Amino acid sequence: MSKLKTGDIVKFDIKDKQYAKDGFAMGGIFKCANDELEIFRRIDIETFPSCNDFKGATTKVKHGNIALILRKVGRPFKIQANLKEWETYDVYEVLTSQFTICCAFKYNLKKIF
Repeated sequence: MSKLKTGDIVKFDIKDKQYAKDGFAMGGIFKCANDELEIFRRIDIETFPSCNDFKGATTKVKHGNIALILRKVGRPFKIQANLKEWETYDVYEVLTSQFTICCAFKYNLKKIF
């Protein structure tokens, strides 16, 4: 996985990736097709994974939609190992093509520029 930083342009990589390999949900999936994901204004990195980690307004994004990285929020406190495979759970604040600010896991972001 490539490093993401403020100003990077990314696309959403969602198809068949609504859940991480560990089984944790990457966002909301209610009434979403396999290539869609509902992302939230905030992901609570203090409690993830738990039953109430996604908070605030939502935006439905599709596989291939473009976004701009605004900042790295961090890694959930319960997943603080510095192993490369845990980068999957790094949380980024992004500006979507719908002009909304939301959070997404690195697992669902792919750098294009």
